Parts: sequence; structure tokens; C-alpha cells
Amino acid sequence: MATVTAQELFQSSVSMPQPAMNVGGKWGLAVGHSCLRDDTLIVLSDQGELLFAPASPEAFTPLSRGEALDGKCWSVPVLVRKRIYCRNADGRLVCVNVELKPSAASVAPTP
Repeated sequence: MATVTAQELFQSSVSMPQPAMNVGGKWGLAVGHSCLRDDTLIVLSDQGELLFAPASPEAFTPLSRGEALDGKCWSVPVLVRKRIYCRNADGRLVCVNVELKPSAASVAPTP
């Protein structure tokens, strides 16, 4: 079973092992790719779900989540000027406007 873990940079100890299949009380985050902006993790799951969570070694607790894409997603989400670009394995690219704080941001694809 996959787990979500936190590791201090330049440290060998790992903390916060947590089952990845039940993150935040919802099943479905088996694999995810993330980027960090300030203190917020931006995660794109392998199923196309976009999640926002505080970067914390204590727990991975998403504050906001929503479907951004369909199909398999194996690429890292990219944040550029208040927009997150996500791509799936078929090459479909969506742009999500995150002008608002992540907890209030809409994760509907921007046309």
C-alpha cells in the first residue's frame, strides 16, 4: 500500500507515514504529483483530482479538492501567475485559475 510521507530536507528521518488511499477521509489518491507554493502543497492525483493542503510534517489534510482532468495524470502541476496548468497522459492540458486563496479557489478548468 502506498503512503504519504514527509521528510526534512538534508535529514534521514521520515515522519507522517499515512495511507495514501484514504487521504482526508476520501479514497482515491493512490499516486500524486505535487509542487509547493509558500506553505501550500498543490497535488494532482493520477486520476486528475487537484488538491490543496497545508505543507505540514504532522499530517496531509487537504483543504480543497476537485476534478481538474479525466484520464491518467502523471505530470506535476505547474503554478504560473495564479494559474495551475495540469496535463493528462493523453496530452490534454487545462488551466485552473487560482486567483483566490486555495480553500476558496475553483478547480473547474478555465476555457
